[in-house]
Amino acid sequence: DNNPVKVVQSYRNDFTMPDHLQQAIAYGEQSLSSGIMVPEVLLEMADIQYDVGDPTKAFGLLDQAARIQGYASDATFRKGRILFMMGRYSDAKLCFQQVRPDELNGERVYAEAQMSLKDAAVYERLPRAHVQSKF
Repeated sequence: DNNPVKVVQSYRNDFTMPDHLQQAIAYGEQSLSSGIMVPEVLLEMADIQYDVGDPTKAFGLLDQAARIQGYASDATFRKGRILFMMGRYSDAKLCFQQVRPDELNGERVYAEAQMSLKDAAVYERLPRAHVQSKF
């Protein structure tokens, strides 16, 4: 149905392929040139870049998506989610606080950001020895 996001997600979730994440990234990069669903593909690829252990690339993709009208809050929320997973709770909270409900998908993303702010506050109070981080 000409939806590159679904294809990227299919590759991402196909654990029968040993290189499924690399395939997802390759397809995402190829699909960006088509101009179809560019911000959504960027957001999905950012999550995959984090999965493969490259948060720097993930942040770069999120910055690109944030520059597209209507996607700043979604991109900022996802950046906060990555920072949270990295154990950078205060940075994550700053991102979650920037999410606005008046953008595309804004109400859903805003609600998730508000819940994530509460989670980050709890994790900030935990001793670091009790929290695992990928990085």
